[in-house]
Amino acid sequence: MNLRLVQQSHRQRCSRLNLIPKIVPQAFKSVEYIEGNGEPGSIKKVTFGAESQFNYMKQKVEALDKENFVYIYSVIEGDAFMNKLEKNHL
Repeated sequence: MNLRLVQQSHRQRCSRLNLIPKIVPQAFKSVEYIEGNGEPGSIKKVTFGAESQFNYMKQKVEALDKENFVYIYSVIEGDAFMNKLEKNHL
């Protein structure tokens, strides 16, 4: 029973991800989880559309609070910000 709920929830997330490129195809070519399925620690790849000057970016989900509508992520890779961001290692 719990597995069924998890599968439905995952399907709902995937359908929402697929909806974004359909609504604004000039801005987004695809949005997909390449690791995980939306929980903290998941990695999402956003591929920008043909009209964008950028190709892609990857985001890591840091925190998710559905009750308070909080979604916190970090940009971990991509050409959209690489000329602007500086990466520091401790």
